[in-house]
Amino acid sequence: MASVSVIIPSIGTAGEVRGERRVFVVEAVRSVLATAGVDIDLEVVVVAGPEMPDAVEAELVELGGGVNGLVRCVPYDAVFNFSATINLGAAHARGDHLLLLNDDTEVISSGWLDRMLDAGADPSVGAVGAKLLFENGTLQHAGHTYRTSLDHVGFGLAADAPGRTGLLRHRREVAGVTAACLLTPMRVFDLVGGLCT
Repeated sequence: MASVSVIIPSIGTAGEVRGERRVFVVEAVRSVLATAGVDIDLEVVVVAGPEMPDAVEAELVELGGGVNGLVRCVPYDAVFNFSATINLGAAHARGDHLLLLNDDTEVISSGWLDRMLDAGADPSVGAVGAKLLFENGTLQHAGHTYRTSLDHVGFGLAADAPGRTGLLRHRREVAGVTAACLLTPMRVFDLVGGLCT
């Protein structure tokens, strides 16, 4: 059974999504827990910035089944630094894999984590990304390319667009993936010394 630690930095920001007020990290965690699959030993480590409301932290812990459940909050009291928050979350993680996830994401398909783990099963794979969509259903990210600058493959295309030569319909090697949703083995994360701060 694969063990995955989901690391989510957050300050508990709320906003309007499809006409409804939501706390982004709560919805992100709710969607992960609802779709991760039963054959995965899962934990969620929310790295909570100083602005995180107590009520949001309590709701997150309750979503995970209480104090010793699937969701833990780790306090981060410094000025926000994405890399430092990820490194702190990883230091508290127990999984064999780390899934870095932005707090404003929401999983919309089941089996996603199984597919990411399967794609990363080859020991030569250091990181696995996912197809990310904007709220309006257009493509935000399907890998990075570094030609003359950093570009997101397929940016702005329809979610079901095949891409040039059908590349958006297939698992493939890319130059990089966004840390908004990135799966990596803990051994690889440790080998490179975590994220540069």
